[in-house]
Amino acid sequence: MSKQSDLTALTALAKDKIDRYLLACLKPNNQFDSALIEAMRYSVGAGGKRLRAIMLLEAHRNCGGKDDDAMPFAAAIEFIHTYSLIHDDLPAMDDDDLRRGKPTNHVVYGEAMAILAGDALLNFAFEKMIAHVMTLPDKDAGLNAIQTIAAAAGVNGMLGGQAMDISAEGKAIEADVLDYIHTHKTAALIEASLVAGAQLAGCPQSDVVHYKSFGHHLGMAFQIVDDILDVAGDAALLGKATGADDAHHKATFPALYGLAESRKQAQQHTANAMAALDKIADRDSYLMRFFTEIIENDIFLVALLSWFIAQLMKVVLVLLIEKRLDFSRIIGSGGFPSSHTSFAMGLATAVGLKYGFSSTLYAIALAFSLIVMYDASGVRRAVGKQAEILNTIVEDFYTNKKVADDKLKELVGHTPFEVLAGAVLGIIVANFIF
Repeated sequence: MSKQSDLTALTALAKDKIDRYLLACLKPNNQFDSALIEAMRYSVGAGGKRLRAIMLLEAHRNCGGKDDDAMPFAAAIEFIHTYSLIHDDLPAMDDDDLRRGKPTNHVVYGEAMAILAGDALLNFAFEKMIAHVMTLPDKDAGLNAIQTIAAAAGVNGMLGGQAMDISAEGKAIEADVLDYIHTHKTAALIEASLVAGAQLAGCPQSDVVHYKSFGHHLGMAFQIVDDILDVAGDAALLGKATGADDAHHKATFPALYGLAESRKQAQQHTANAMAALDKIADRDSYLMRFFTEIIENDIFLVALLSWFIAQLMKVVLVLLIEKRLDFSRIIGSGGFPSSHTSFAMGLATAVGLKYGFSSTLYAIALAFSLIVMYDASGVRRAVGKQAEILNTIVEDFYTNKKVADDKLKELVGHTPFEVLAGAVLGIIVANFIF
């Protein structure tokens, strides 16, 4: 078995162990709390990478600890993360209807129950940690870990970042504000996962600072890539709606710096994270291999590069044909060539080149690509035509009355030729890289 397949198997085992533990913690005590527990279980059991829990367990193991001694803390960090997602998705916050490929909690159970489910998960997280610390011989180590997690989740961490994020909506912001938002909103809890795991195992402070640095830079790289994917990603792949940041005028790295500079900053944070990790983990350790695999996924990089080249071509074509430089085409939809198709076909071709064109993985990737191509030239193009008709109707019949602030978006889908060009581009990029 190769190191990569070995790591994938280990990660899957860790995730499965965490998933089973999380759901085992959430069982109704009586008929009166069953509705609340059901709402809690729905979001906790909806999936997710369990990145924070895995990082906590691995930091703990890397410092000489055993998984069973840290599992309540790993569960707690996932409960806190899940509560934050439930509340983020509420209409008063980000107003999202899709999370991890499923309807969000408030869509299924209503806003009131979703709020209570989030509150209950936050409280239950601390209940689990405190109960476990009471059984430890070294209670100080456990209390330090709880303090780290509490600070990262509170006003000086995740909640503080979320509050600033809301305040910054629709405003022109400076780089320091954006850095504050993402350092606190996203990076803080990832950083705390690693630091708490190390503290719980009695790790020396001289090593804890390296876990802290690693977590910070990993969290920032994670958030920047998430910002990029909100612009460049595909909702079917990500399991959540894309374009939400722009729709809500959120403070993001692509909005402030553009995609190219955002990628550079993600790469710099990645390099800084690797430098910190070098000081606390062997090159062949699980933690090092886990992180390296995340950031060195060549198949995903091919897909992302295919998308970027397609979008860049749109800017060049506008410049050549219309004699104007329009950088908004970098993140715009529609036009020649189809970037969605180049993304999907680049992904499928890379899978075929790496795992074989007779493999099941390639069949799945190709089927997905064909669905994207059909959607781009069929459903999405039809949506664009319908928008054009509706805009004309509004202009003709409501000339003296303002119906909406913005016209419906017309440049949505693609012609078959644009889709074909995107597919060819994706194939070329994949073959060039591989």
